[in-house]
Amino acid sequence: MIMKTRWIIPALAAGIVFCVPSFTARAEGWQQSGSSWIYLDSSNNRLKEAWRKGADGKYRWLDSSGEMAKKCLGGF
Repeated sequence: MIMKTRWIIPALAAGIVFCVPSFTARAEGWQQSGSSWIYLDSSNNRLKEAWRKGADGKYRWLDSSGEMAKKCLGGF
């Protein structure tokens, strides 16, 4: 009986390993890049020319390179 069921545990373990999809760490959100800030989407792509909300609830503009704008409209 033990010999016949000895293969069950390795077979179940292999099934779990091969059937469970692998997960990639996602770094969605604000990231510091040198002296600038960028925003990465859920696919780790840098957002460009878009508004994104910060932790303080204020929106920030991401320029054509994907960096957070440092100057505000009207100098404010």
